[in-house]
Amino acid sequence: MNKDLIKKRFERKLSTYNDNARIQNQMAEKLIKYIDGEKNSILEIGCGTGNLSKLLLDRYQPDSLVLNDISEKMIAICKDRFQGTGSIDYLVCDAERLTCSKSFDLLVSNACFQWFSDLKNSLMTFMDLLNDRGILAFSTFGSQNLKELRELTGQGIDYLSKDALLDILNSLGYEYSLSEEILKAEYQ
Repeated sequence: MNKDLIKKRFERKLSTYNDNARIQNQMAEKLIKYIDGEKNSILEIGCGTGNLSKLLLDRYQPDSLVLNDISEKMIAICKDRFQGTGSIDYLVCDAERLTCSKSFDLLVSNACFQWFSDLKNSLMTFMDLLNDRGILAFSTFGSQNLKELRELTGQGIDYLSKDALLDILNSLGYEYSLSEEILKAEYQ
C-alpha cells in the first residue's frame, strides 16, 4: 500500500468527499449502534472529515476524544468542524505507526482498516491502548466491495474476506463479535 498516494487521492477529493461517502456514513451509523456503555475516553482511527466523530460526540460527550488521520487536511476540517467542542486532541500520523501514552475506553474506526498493510499487528497494538474494560470497534470494507467495477476493469483493491478477517481475529485470542452486511449503491 502506498500510503502517500492514498492520502493524496483523499485530499484531492476533499470538496466532494462528504457528498460521496454515503456507504461510509451508513457504516458509521451502524457501527455506533453496536457499542454499548459509557465511553469517557475515545480514540478514533482514520477520522476523515469527522462524520463518525460527530456521532461519537453526540452520543457519548466524552471527557477526552483523540482524532487520528493520516491527512493534515482531513484533521484541519475536523478542527474547524469541532472548534469549541469539548476536549479534542488531534493526531496526524499513519495509524499503523501510532504511539500514544493514554489508554482508552473505546478505540473506534470506520472504513479505514482496509488501508492497513499489517492489520493483525495494528490490532495487537490497538488492544494495548485500551483500559481494562475498553473495547475496539471497527467497520471495514470486505472482498465484495465494488466487485462489479473490478470485474469490468480488472482493477481494484484486494480487500480482506470475512474468513481472512476471522483468521486474524481468532489468532489474537480476544473476545469478539463479527457481523457482515452487504450494502448496495447504484452509480451512474
